[in-house]
Amino acid sequence: MSIKLRKRINESSPMSSRIDTDMIVSLLKVLYAEEIQAWYQYYIVEKFMTGTDRTSIAKLFETNADDELNDHADKLLKRISELGGDISEISALNSLSSIAKCSYIAPELPYNTIKLLEDNIIAEECAIKHYIELADITNNIDYTTHCMAVEILSDEEEHLRDLQDFYVDLTGHEFNSAHIDNVEYSTYNGETDYNNSEYVYVLKDIREA
Repeated sequence: MSIKLRKRINESSPMSSRIDTDMIVSLLKVLYAEEIQAWYQYYIVEKFMTGTDRTSIAKLFETNADDELNDHADKLLKRISELGGDISEISALNSLSSIAKCSYIAPELPYNTIKLLEDNIIAEECAIKHYIELADITNNIDYTTHCMAVEILSDEEEHLRDLQDFYVDLTGHEFNSAHIDNVEYSTYNGETDYNNSEYVYVLKDIREA
């Protein structure tokens, strides 16, 4: 899968560094909420799996869960603090699902390994899109956040490869998350849309034949 990102910026409209920082912090909060969801989606089910290769897949889930919580989420919180952001929006657990743009997929009985791999492939693909977005909007604006986004993006791509490898071993083919194929959209809509600050971000999935 290749992901093309198109950005249109109104170069004639000056933007203050404060506006840039506010947008970056808002996206960092979205990503933090998504990392907590990703951690829990991996963590809650790892000891309850059924089906082929469950021991190895459970170990992968354990490793990925640790990355999401103790590395990625920690880095995001640190950067929010460094940029002068506030955590009131993300401090309550029950607020995270409304802040996250990626959906949490609750594990379902009988917790079969194939279905769990599918669910987490979907989650990782969504995370990858949003880290590409963060890397793009911080390029040449915020070097520290840009480097962090690229570093976490590399981890998420590794997670996705590992999940797909297990899925191919079990099924003989890659999982095609059809509901996000060939979709073009802006991550933010309404009053918080980046359009309001002369930014439009469009992500488009293109699966190679």
